[in-house]
Amino acid sequence: MSRYIRIASRFWVDEKIIKLSEQEKFLYLYILTSPHSNMLGFYVLPKLYAMHDLGWNDEQFTKPFAKLLEKGLINYDETTSVILIPNFLRYNPIQNINQAKGAAKALQELPDNPLFPLFFQCLKRFAEPFMEPFQKLLPERYGNTETETETETETETETETE
Repeated sequence: MSRYIRIASRFWVDEKIIKLSEQEKFLYLYILTSPHSNMLGFYVLPKLYAMHDLGWNDEQFTKPFAKLLEKGLINYDETTSVILIPNFLRYNPIQNINQAKGAAKALQELPDNPLFPLFFQCLKRFAEPFMEPFQKLLPERYGNTETETETETETETETETE
């Protein structure tokens, strides 16, 4: 199954990208277009998979990967091998509620990891109209959010009504 993602033509003139080395740019493009990725830019990517796909050894991979982390272009959880591209949804937005439901199901497949609160911030920033499927399916993964108070109030009201 082929997926398509958008890479804006301004990628090459973006202030953060211009300052990257060729290897760093290549690695970032790989992360954006990886066959392991999903429609959220939040997916499992063991470093060894990336190194194998690129034909790189640990030495070739480590420095560019660290630079992408340092620049904030990616976030990575070493324990679960989950990667997050914070601006992915900015350029590849969720376009309708059915797509949001599919994306929420893909999100359920991810292991619990400390990047979920940051991902939720990305959703709020770039997918505000389509938050409902995410809140319904995975509220426990979002950490402390503004919806926590609303949920408590709704639960109290439901109990009183019953």
